[in-house]
Amino acid sequence: MVNRVAVAVAVGLLAVAATASGALRHGGVRANIYTLDVATGRIAVLTANPEAEEDKLAYAPSWSPNGRQIVYAETRCHACASEIRVTRIAPRPAPLGRRIAFGFHPRWSPNGTTIAFVDPTGNIETIGVDGTGRRVVARGGLANDDPAWSPDGRTLAFARQLTATAWSIYVVPAAGGTPHQLTRGNGQTINPAWSPNGNAIAFARRRADGRWEIAVASRDGTQARRLSDATGSDSSPAWSPDGRRIVFVREQGLEGDALYVMSARGGRAKRLTPRSLVAVQPQWSPRGTLVAFSGRTTGND
Repeated sequence: MVNRVAVAVAVGLLAVAATASGALRHGGVRANIYTLDVATGRIAVLTANPEAEEDKLAYAPSWSPNGRQIVYAETRCHACASEIRVTRIAPRPAPLGRRIAFGFHPRWSPNGTTIAFVDPTGNIETIGVDGTGRRVVARGGLANDDPAWSPDGRTLAFARQLTATAWSIYVVPAAGGTPHQLTRGNGQTINPAWSPNGNAIAFARRRADGRWEIAVASRDGTQARRLSDATGSDSSPAWSPDGRRIVFVREQGLEGDALYVMSARGGRAKRLTPRSLVAVQPQWSPRGTLVAFSGRTTGND
């Protein structure tokens, strides 16, 4: 069940085709990992999923601390399990990469030795980059998603589903332990992202009108405030390494999703990706010059 739901989310974001019940779309949806040069706007494709009758999805990229590799999730057919794969950045297109586990939403640790991910049963796990030393870090709730490392590597933030309509941000020691709930209430808060200094966590929260906004809170979950300007439905925040900017996803209606960037203080946002791409799940490179994301072409100019 977790496998079908997670892949349905990826397909839905990239193809605007998943149903409200989370059922998978039949047909060949192709998604690849791209990089965007924030200064020049130049976009390059990193992976090489071809056009095919079956779904081929590369999504949820995360950079190694030295910027030479990425870990990402790959679904190679409609009924295939989602795989965690590690590949180098150059040359382009990158090879498929080495599979280290089955699961979703991998995130590279700050010290470069470990990857956190969501396993097929919905637990948060960690695993060595070489595929050894698996450990369950957090289990419980209806589902868990979006693991995010604190800058010191000691803590993982993640989203936990509590009821059919409630998600909250939790934190847990990276070595495992008792998760602690950060965000409260009956609403939905997802997509946690630590600030580079570790003093704050950005996340997406659902508004009363059903749209999403980017918010930020202190590391203990207090003093939450809105960052995005309420002109769109925004999610998946990621901090620049210098802590000055946040890149995020904004829904664009029939055009699909696009990447935007704003000041870490909030306010007006600037679009980064063209209408020719649907773009989701952004992650800054360690040097802050590139943003990796999952995307698909739309045929629009």
